[in-house]
Amino acid sequence: LDFRVQSRAKADDVAIERIAVPATVHRKQSFLISAWVRSPAAKQATYELLRNGVPHARGEIELPAGTRRLFFRDTAPAVGSLRYELMINAGEDPVPENNHARVLVGVSGAKPILHLAPTAGSALGELLRGGGLEVRTRKADGTGFSLAELAGYDAIVLENVTASSVGASSLGNLAAWVRETGAGLMTTGGRNSYGPGGYFRSALDPLLPVSMELRREHRKLRLAIVVALDRSGSMGAPAGGGKTKMDLANLGTAQILDLLGEDDELGVLAVDSAPHEIVDLCDVSAARAHRGRILGIGSQGGGIFVYEALKAATRMLMTAKAGTRHIVLFADAADAEQPGQYVQLVEKCRDAGITISVVGLGTEGDSDANLLKDIAKRGDGRCLFTADAKEIPRLFAQDTFAVARSTFIGDPTEVAATGEMATLFEQPLGQPPALGGFNLCYARPKASVAMRTVDEYEAPVVAYWQAGLGRALCFTGEADGKAAGEFAKWSKVGAFYTGLTRWVAGNRDQLPDQMVVTQQLREGACVIELHLDPERQGQPFVVPPTVRLLRGSATRIPTSETVHLQWRDADTLSARVLLRGEETVLPTLLLAGEPPHSLSPACLPYSPEFRRIEPGKGRKTMTRLAALTGGHECLDLSEIWEELPRRPGEVPLSPWLYSLALVCFLLGILHRRTGLLANLPSLRLRRRPAKEPSARRWRFPRLRLPRWRRRRPPPVPTSEPQPSEPASPAAPPDAVEDEHEATLDAMRAARRRAGRRTRRD
Repeated sequence: LDFRVQSRAKADDVAIERIAVPATVHRKQSFLISAWVRSPAAKQATYELLRNGVPHARGEIELPAGTRRLFFRDTAPAVGSLRYELMINAGEDPVPENNHARVLVGVSGAKPILHLAPTAGSALGELLRGGGLEVRTRKADGTGFSLAELAGYDAIVLENVTASSVGASSLGNLAAWVRETGAGLMTTGGRNSYGPGGYFRSALDPLLPVSMELRREHRKLRLAIVVALDRSGSMGAPAGGGKTKMDLANLGTAQILDLLGEDDELGVLAVDSAPHEIVDLCDVSAARAHRGRILGIGSQGGGIFVYEALKAATRMLMTAKAGTRHIVLFADAADAEQPGQYVQLVEKCRDAGITISVVGLGTEGDSDANLLKDIAKRGDGRCLFTADAKEIPRLFAQDTFAVARSTFIGDPTEVAATGEMATLFEQPLGQPPALGGFNLCYARPKASVAMRTVDEYEAPVVAYWQAGLGRALCFTGEADGKAAGEFAKWSKVGAFYTGLTRWVAGNRDQLPDQMVVTQQLREGACVIELHLDPERQGQPFVVPPTVRLLRGSATRIPTSETVHLQWRDADTLSARVLLRGEETVLPTLLLAGEPPHSLSPACLPYSPEFRRIEPGKGRKTMTRLAALTGGHECLDLSEIWEELPRRPGEVPLSPWLYSLALVCFLLGILHRRTGLLANLPSLRLRRRPAKEPSARRWRFPRLRLPRWRRRRPPPVPTSEPQPSEPASPAAPPDAVEDEHEATLDAMRAARRRAGRRTRRD
């Protein structure tokens, strides 16, 4: 093994070498945050420490040549997790990445419950707090949350908020958090929840115990939808996964086709500077035959001409037979051109009972976003923006649910409890009053239904199940709002919502048999140790314990893996979890027969490749490896090929020999079947004319193969004696040989004549 040392520039590299905090603290406990900062020369610098994104300390420091230690003091305000970020600014730096370090601190105790509501003053949050739960209510404004933030809660309650207000990445984090760490999820109904809220086919959809499809038997009115798609050049940009933005818009249109019933109608237009009819308005049963054409729409041309798109879609809908008529306009929020007299056109559509929704690819700050919002507002529809093209199919489905209107029943409906209610409540609550409205959903096969409607639908009102390691519960009624009805005035409504939330949060007791689990960061890894009672009686495990790891970052979908704890000594089991880059790891301890035990999240201060290089550390290791293998350090890379040792190599001949044998075998069959090889001119033997023997010279003796002659049977003796003939004198040897040669020449001539005759024929 030869090696060459390659190092980055380290002049003026100020770096945070290490930041140390306790892995876990108790609520109201004070603790120290220590950081070691190394500078190659004395210089002035500024620092700033953030706690959960909020400045906690800042100031100026003198950095000496060498290492300086910084101390910060803090007190854990509440149960959950604390995220600290330390930033050092010392001017120009060749490696700025190691001037920003982060660390996580877990705060042990009963974790609170996160409540996402449409408004900060939701009555549901007050009811839960009145029931003795620690609840933190937050308005759903699209800011989202990371895995480290979710680690500070036992459960989350989504109260009538849209999927867009939660955020696509947050939905993925939330689903993985519930499934892999044993957390809980509760959702309530409303016009911004379930199907109308955009949760159909979202990351949260498989986690819910209810399904949200549009069923034909429960549809009240027929629906006609025309989709006008922007196919301008910007739609050809890649969107990840080998797909373009246009491909995802096509998938969204196919999503609408799948959601509509057989009696509904669908039309599709592709628009650039002019509308192009892809599928004329027809019944969905006939439109399904054109699915391939819809998915095959390509990107071309300039920006979308908005007026032409709306005009063509309106003309197509005027022939519709359905009672509900709707236009879905998909456009680039930064490239929507030629609005024309759209105000007058949209007013005519509204007078004709045609509604218009807009799905804009981009943000509300783009140049044409205000135009798209005004079209949707005047058309009595919705305007949905997304900067993530992968969200387009979900937004198309969300708008379809909202237009169908059959997924939210706004009439007062009686409800009845089932026997499954005993799992959620220790004491029966009695007969609840009627709901003011509910989302029409359907229980999944393995879900438990604790309450259902007493009407033609018999739809689930309370459904729950085990979602991976966690729990998920759906309440399809509206908890706070006009559609809550008499149910919100029920005397036991507080106990009802509190009981549902308690079941979702689960029972996070302490570890059994006086077990203690600890975490430490050592050399880029999180070391988890489970300490057993030395005075225990026998082994406490039937199945060895494991740790479920949930890994995630701001740019990556969360992934999970399982690590087995190994015996380190008679009373300790441990596992070493490698940390990578900027990811956050949420470990969960799993003991057979016990609920999941969540541990504190862990992360590295920064990616390991930006760590300060210790002088000589890598060279010493490589020198030892080279000495063990007979190598050396390469100072000149141009000489590496000359120094490579020459060693004999083996070339396998068996493939060539097998191939040659196969060719010979096939040629032999060909020759026996056709005789083709014997007739080839290049292989035919030609006789050379005999030459006069000039001088006798020595030649190699000719090898002749023995000829097997047929033996004649001996003559049968006769009874009559034959007269004896006088013996003729024997021919001389030269005469016999001449006669033999003449016979052979005659036979060769006959064979040549026969061959010519055969070829001529």
